[in-house]
Amino acid sequence: TGQCSACNDGYELKNGVCEQGSNELLFTYTGSFIEDYSTEGKQKIILTSSGTLKAMNSANATILLVGGGGGGSNHGGGGGGGGYTTTIKHSFVTNASFNITIGEGGAGESKPKQGGTTLFGTTQALGGMPGIGENGGTGGEGTGNGGSYGQPGENGIAFDGTYYGGGGGGGIFSRGRNQPGGLGGGGKGGAAFCEHGEKGSPNTGGGGGGGGQRIPDCTSSARGARGGSGVVIILVN
Repeated sequence: TGQCSACNDGYELKNGVCEQGSNELLFTYTGSFIEDYSTEGKQKIILTSSGTLKAMNSANATILLVGGGGGGSNHGGGGGGGGYTTTIKHSFVTNASFNITIGEGGAGESKPKQGGTTLFGTTQALGGMPGIGENGGTGGEGTGNGGSYGQPGENGIAFDGTYYGGGGGGGIFSRGRNQPGGLGGGGKGGAAFCEHGEKGSPNTGGGGGGGGQRIPDCTSSARGARGGSGVVIILVN
């Protein structure tokens, strides 16, 4: 029998034989990352800032991309929507490189913005939409819409036991009745007496909370908050 000289994706050449790739990815990354082995010993790589990823061996993985969360609106405003998500199966091969972009959370306040797009090579996940006036922003399919005035943010999507892309809570004119953000990093909305919304949690794609309703005694606007930044998660199979 002849020996192999090259292998298909997900396999690596060992002594002339193509064998299935490792269940651990060896890699270099120029940005910030976290490695986690807490789920049944599986390797999970969490890319928290933009950079270039280079695979040093072959391995199969499931990859989740989360866009940045949308910003919350001022003055009893709607919360931002959770970042959109994209999930892919990928077979890494030795020496393959990928440019990674982690989407920023969208700005809040008087002109709230959509969250930034997260990229893994050419694969993308868009940012969540901002709150507009009293209306909550739209989240991606499976992630949370932001809460409208006086409403909580919707829950995001679960991946490997953790939620991502929760919607931000809406602002309200009622003291002590802050509306929570959705599971997945959504910021809570501000309540009465000039309270600002809460930022979406970093690297979750959570939407920013809407600002509480402004009253005459306020010295500044009850501001909507910035959404949380996105993330790329590589779960090696």
